[in-house]
Amino acid sequence: MKTDLTLGSIDGSPNAPVAPAANLPRLADLTEGQRKQVFADAVRVRLRKEMDAQITALSESVNVLIDEFLRTRRSHQTRIRYRNGIRRWIAYCSSSGVHPLLATPKDADLFAAQLTGAPASVNSAISGVSSFYATLYKWGKIQRTPFIRIARRQESACEKHIPTAKEVNQIIIRADGHDFLRGSIYKEAIMAMAYRGFRVGALPHLMVNGRRFTTTSKGKAWQGELPPRVVRALLPMGKQPFAAVKTGTIQTAFKRLTRRLTAAGVIAHAYSVHDLRHFYATSEYRRDRDLVRVSRLLNHADVKVTTKYLHDLGAMEERHGR
Repeated sequence: MKTDLTLGSIDGSPNAPVAPAANLPRLADLTEGQRKQVFADAVRVRLRKEMDAQITALSESVNVLIDEFLRTRRSHQTRIRYRNGIRRWIAYCSSSGVHPLLATPKDADLFAAQLTGAPASVNSAISGVSSFYATLYKWGKIQRTPFIRIARRQESACEKHIPTAKEVNQIIIRADGHDFLRGSIYKEAIMAMAYRGFRVGALPHLMVNGRRFTTTSKGKAWQGELPPRVVRALLPMGKQPFAAVKTGTIQTAFKRLTRRLTAAGVIAHAYSVHDLRHFYATSEYRRDRDLVRVSRLLNHADVKVTTKYLHDLGAMEERHGR
């Protein structure tokens, strides 16, 4: 069988003609000399790709790329989460002798496998690094992302704890004037999150005008009405009640408080600030089981997000509100 190797260049010359798949030669049909030519061309293409990747890696500052990537994230909280995840990845690359811009899917799998911590923390780290590499690929800094279909950790239902109305009330009472909270501003923050479902990252941007509010959360505008008890709590604090408060400070103080209350037997678990949003979501859903209304209150982009959110919290399976 005579085989024509003039169908096009092995390395994909843009001017080379393309043959139908049925007419493409098979290795078994090639002469020894033709096989050597194909092998040499394939090696040359592979080496060129590897050299291009190494040249890019050596000419780019990984830290600069990380900073540029994080600036593309509009949400301050997202930037914090992604930066923490990327730091874990960079530390792993350093200890494994892997250049971050030359990492392979195997490196990514090994990184994900050795991550420790709560499933939400692990998944957050994977999401941050995966998004970083997807952006680098889009910018033409890498030839492909090493983070391909990395398995996320499953969160079991027992790991999700939602405070009861009585527990929320006790947390608010104990937060008022507690020594490490340094004033009552944290009590009002707890009320805003528990009774209006704000994410902690939305508080510094909160603008209040009577019953109406505007803020941003996860980089998205959010506006609506405040319930009467939250209005009363925030009224003495001005139009920007939490402008001078750092979200990390609120999170740390709240966690310390709930740990103390758990140790004292006042509440069942050392809750996080996001558990207050869970409390609000499930409480509102139990009122009338109106998913559309709850979705708007939570500022979700789609009611499908709300459905999954409540399903994961176990609220969708309940027949009776507690």
